[in-house]
Amino acid sequence: PWMAPATEAVWQGLRASAREGLPGLRFNPLVLVGSPGIGKSFWARRLAHHLSVPTCIIDATGEPASFSLIGSQRGWGSAHHGKLMNTVLNARHAGPLVVLDEVEKAGDVHSNRGARHTLTDALLPLLERMTAQTWECPFFQIKCDMSWVNWMMTANSRQGLPEPLQSRCVVLDLPDLTP
Repeated sequence: PWMAPATEAVWQGLRASAREGLPGLRFNPLVLVGSPGIGKSFWARRLAHHLSVPTCIIDATGEPASFSLIGSQRGWGSAHHGKLMNTVLNARHAGPLVVLDEVEKAGDVHSNRGARHTLTDALLPLLERMTAQTWECPFFQIKCDMSWVNWMMTANSRQGLPEPLQSRCVVLDLPDLTP
């Protein structure tokens, strides 16, 4: 019952997808904010299972830079495509569910030349359907329609969540568990 607001938000999006006759499922990007251990990540994984869509899970504390999500440009010795593109290509499915765990803890990574590479900066254009339709993969250098990707983020607190991220998502404050 403590996850009811999240279930309702997804349900409304799925109903709108069906009502509009869309060829896939869409719901607004969600940020589930609540105490550790209440089941936010578990709920997100179960949602992907019940929707029968591929899942891409990224732990923002372990992979704070944008590279894990979107990859890096060709020409660098460590160039690679990101987990998002990897999930889409391997599953041959344009609408995976991406789960970003503990997104409020994603830090800034700076290059030795001062360039900033943050997970949230890479995420912002992908959260808006219009810009996601023409997203360009830095590794393959081709435009891809990522507007069918659904986003689920978890956070233990709103502290550390950038305002631009919050403005593009439905942020749900979930209650603590009770006996």
